[in-house]
Amino acid sequence: MEARASKHAVKRMRQRLGLTKKAAEREMYRAMKAPMAEDCHGELRGYLDGMRDRFGTATIYRITPAAIYAFRENTLITVLKMPARHSKAALVIWEKTKRRP
Repeated sequence: MEARASKHAVKRMRQRLGLTKKAAEREMYRAMKAPMAEDCHGELRGYLDGMRDRFGTATIYRITPAAIYAFRENTLITVLKMPARHSKAALVIWEKTKRRP
């Protein structure tokens, strides 16, 4: 699947994650393989469901321990920093999915 990043998403990755433009592109491809909101549970899942209610159901959220990536179809539309209170739960889910074959 061919992914692309909107200008807004690249700007937000540079601003919120401190990445260069080229690193932002690489990170977008890593995010495409990251766990989805449906893989989460507990407070983190509630937080992501709340975001989905606010920003629309067509958005697919993928998570890493550092950020939440919002995709619409195969376009990255924005990036948000992972809230500190959810980063540990995100790390656990990240590690679980990395161990899957």
